[in-house]
Amino acid sequence: MALNECVDCGKGLSPTAQTCGGCNSIDPFGRKRADDKLKSILMMIGIAVVAVIWLAFHFDFLTFAMVKNFLHPRPN
Repeated sequence: MALNECVDCGKGLSPTAQTCGGCNSIDPFGRKRADDKLKSILMMIGIAVVAVIWLAFHFDFLTFAMVKNFLHPRPN
């Protein structure tokens, strides 16, 4: 079986290992850190989208009438 390296100390570990025996890392392959980073990036994107929408309404680039007409267009 091929061994994977711990991202903290470089020790070879089984791919199913939950902790590293060399440095006692609880995230030897960096999966939890990658998940946390992805969650942070998605949260920042969400905050940016909400801020842009708020600014569009605040400076009247977008109005509720525009949204209503977009969602429910009048037939010609």
